[in-house]
Amino acid sequence: DEEEGRMMALDIDPNDEDLHIHVPREERVYLDPKQQPEGLVIIKVLGHLKEFIQFSQMTFMAVQAMTKITATVSQFVSTAEKHFARFPVNRKGGSMNASSVIEQVMMDHGFVETALRALHRHSKHQSICQGILGLMKHLVKDDSHHCMQTRAQYELMNPPERPFTLLSCLERLSLEAQRDNLLSCLQVLVLLAQKDQDMPKPKDVMPLRIPPTRLNEAGKILVFVLGRHWRDEAIAVLLIELLCIFCIKLDFCRVLFDNNVSDEIRKFVLVIAEGKMEEHWMDEMKKRTGMKLMGPSGRGLRKLKEMNDARERVQMNVSQRQKDCWHLLWTLFRASAFHISSGHEAHERYQSDAALSLVQAVGEMKRNPRGSQWSLAAEFVKELLLFDIDSHGELFVAEDGLKLILAELPLGEVSAVL
Repeated sequence: DEEEGRMMALDIDPNDEDLHIHVPREERVYLDPKQQPEGLVIIKVLGHLKEFIQFSQMTFMAVQAMTKITATVSQFVSTAEKHFARFPVNRKGGSMNASSVIEQVMMDHGFVETALRALHRHSKHQSICQGILGLMKHLVKDDSHHCMQTRAQYELMNPPERPFTLLSCLERLSLEAQRDNLLSCLQVLVLLAQKDQDMPKPKDVMPLRIPPTRLNEAGKILVFVLGRHWRDEAIAVLLIELLCIFCIKLDFCRVLFDNNVSDEIRKFVLVIAEGKMEEHWMDEMKKRTGMKLMGPSGRGLRKLKEMNDARERVQMNVSQRQKDCWHLLWTLFRASAFHISSGHEAHERYQSDAALSLVQAVGEMKRNPRGSQWSLAAEFVKELLLFDIDSHGELFVAEDGLKLILAELPLGEVSAVL
């Protein structure tokens, strides 16, 4: 047996691809664009994913393998960086960004395109979506232990069909009740939108470069998801942030107006004004995490602190979101009006929708005791009347707006009403 094993070892080709999988050459460790590491396991895994993407089980196993590989390498690099931070030495042969080899190989072999195809095809398979979105977050997050973030962000934003694929997945993930995957998909989209917002581009280019022919569909998806998930704090916060970014562009803002997003925003603001949003978000969080108070003990005190921290976070998010929502209502109102520069006529619902927002704003100013939205509503009314007092001045007077203004003189919010 020993002799047979020795003879078989002599027959092994030193260039055999399987040998390189287990014993990679040293030079493959360094991040060098000229190198082509053909024998890495992750290349074979990604190749299987491309070839058998129509089969959910093969796709799941390939995604699971890539997740394990990237997580293991990232953990190794993180540990090594901490070690060298404590015990600095002169290292030759490059930086400690060894994990970037894995991410570069993934990008070079078309991971982004393949991942989006798998996400679109297997959106009902929760584990596949979880793995793919986890890998996407790993590639695009700035705090990941690699240097492929910019490239991954660019490839996910171009061509325009790619961000639209992520948007279309929001609706399917919502309908499938995949809350965690929906949240991950939103996190990727918001990060891409923030990065895209910082990039210089022509004024007529859409945020995330959504295809012009799919704008209406994208608007419907965002409004639909907001209507279903406004009780979920994490999802609602990201959706409002995404809407604020999209509404920067006039064309997409009008698309959102066409799909009645202002109705959803007014409902959202009203729930906050009535003091119900904080309880909705807290109840949802407790239900999802099982958080509850315990008896007087060390563990009970920790739970109490966690509960207080969670409530403070919810209160802060509620405060910020109501500001964003009133700003969104003003942006939507202005976008629906007549624009000489762009040639857009006033929307057919311009008067009626603005009237609903104006009545709600005046109602907030009448609320007794005065709520946290008084100043936001007053600012909205001011901007609306300065923009088009001829269309909305009479309604403001009819809703006793002038009485509310005079009531602030001389000891109230004088600077605001003046």
